[in-house]
Amino acid sequence: MRKCITVLLCMMCIVASAQHRLSNNGRKFIQNVEKCSLIRYRDNGAWAIGYGHRMTHGKKQYVKINKQTAVRLLNEDLRKAERIANHIIDDMHWTPSQSFFDGLVSIVYNCGCMGVYKSEFYRRLMKCRSVNGKVNKSDLAYTVAAVKTTRIPSGKYADGVKARRYAEYKMMLK
Repeated sequence: MRKCITVLLCMMCIVASAQHRLSNNGRKFIQNVEKCSLIRYRDNGAWAIGYGHRMTHGKKQYVKINKQTAVRLLNEDLRKAERIANHIIDDMHWTPSQSFFDGLVSIVYNCGCMGVYKSEFYRRLMKCRSVNGKVNKSDLAYTVAAVKTTRIPSGKYADGVKARRYAEYKMMLK
């Protein structure tokens, strides 16, 4: 019995360590589309700073930061976005490519957890069929097409967001 429990715990650790990570290309993409502002600015009604770091109630309210703080905030926010993206992947029945994961992290970073979970993209993603861990290509194309219309939770869809979603769409189909 004790041996079975030990084996089970080891298997859980292996599964937990098999999480996907954002690639350098994905990180560079997010940095490029977010841009860096060392002075706080308004972003859909909330204050943001650095690479799109949202300062919601209960978080430290920065007015001005340096580049090092911007990178630290970006790293913290990317780790959160990776965790959410990995949780989404856990619900799928196929293993995504690195470029798909990078695009997913970018969408989560930009839209937030609830924005993704409420999107048509997410609904389609959960319906993708797979065989032996490989996704059905036509299902994937149909799902990723919904990326182009995924909006931030406020429902706004600015020109910059359109260009970003198109780039994420192309990235996820690689």
